[in-house]
Amino acid sequence: MRRDAISYITAHPATFALRTANRARAYWGFDYSFTDALRSWGEVPRPALAVAALVEGGSWVALALLALVGLLCGRDLFGSGRLGLLVALVLAYALPHLVVFSAGRWHAPVLGFIAIFASAGLVRLTASRTAWRAVIRTPAVIAAFAVFALIQIEYAYWLVVG
Repeated sequence: MRRDAISYITAHPATFALRTANRARAYWGFDYSFTDALRSWGEVPRPALAVAALVEGGSWVALALLALVGLLCGRDLFGSGRLGLLVALVLAYALPHLVVFSAGRWHAPVLGFIAIFASAGLVRLTASRTAWRAVIRTPAVIAAFAVFALIQIEYAYWLVVG
């Protein structure tokens, strides 16, 4: 199987790159495992499912946005080498999912590391009464938030359509 996989990848590098990019976006999509399990229990009212999905997805979005702020604006809070190690741990866990299969639920094991980034983001946002304004006006933060929002929208679209 490994030989066949390598043969396919070398024969179709563009397809491999596109599929890997698709899996990378899916990996950072919101989790909906609880909502999906709730739906499988039987007759659950649609409003209850909607609330569950909003809470589940919304908590991921809040954590991820705080983590982006921490990564982009709170690097100095980590000290020498620690930020790189944490990022490397998250990426090392993500890598197999980017190559083989992926969905939002697979980032759950690294949520602890992501929460560390998020706490740095929270520190930056609450450093003063007006700190949040400066942070959300940072071009890198605006760009990261936009890319993240597009990923979540695409993920939701395929969840509903597919």
